[in-house]
Amino acid sequence: MLGSQGDRAAARLNLLLPHLQSGRNMATQTTDFHQQPHKLLLIPGPIEVTDDVLFANAHPSMSHVAPEFIPVFGDCIRMTRKVLLTSDGQPFLIAGSGTLGWDQVASNLVEPGEHALVLNSGYFGDSFADCLTVYGANVDQIKAQVGDAVAVSDIEKALKTKKYKVVTVTTHFDWRCIGYQGSGFTRQTAFA
Repeated sequence: MLGSQGDRAAARLNLLLPHLQSGRNMATQTTDFHQQPHKLLLIPGPIEVTDDVLFANAHPSMSHVAPEFIPVFGDCIRMTRKVLLTSDGQPFLIAGSGTLGWDQVASNLVEPGEHALVLNSGYFGDSFADCLTVYGANVDQIKAQVGDAVAVSDIEKALKTKKYKVVTVTTHFDWRCIGYQGSGFTRQTAFA
């Protein structure tokens, strides 16, 4: 019985692996796969995904402790570095809610009394600041109205004023909310 389950798992993995190869363009494989027409989601989550992403998710799940998952996780780290415009930063990929990530940052990266800068464009920025405060961080915030940008000049001014242990941005943000102009982020910026 176990052998047949192992054979089925290996067969499923063989179907999945070609789609996980680094740099592979799945568009050629998904020409017959398209989402049904639907209303566009414009909320923090769940989010809109492309047909390619939905197609990739149409394969069996893989255990996060399986040897076959190692290259998949490596690809995730590589692609996250690309999104964050860094080649040597160490992103932390966490399976959980945003509040789990905030808690991990606040409890593990910031000691009581250390300074944290929160780029705040609304509810989630407020919540991240609250979490850091609970763990004893001295929190400064640069606030923008929802839908408005935090000015880059305000960020630069804050970074010149004092040394921050972390600078936080919540992941639901629109690039406009932090004044991103395509020049990239410095190594002084931590994403959480």
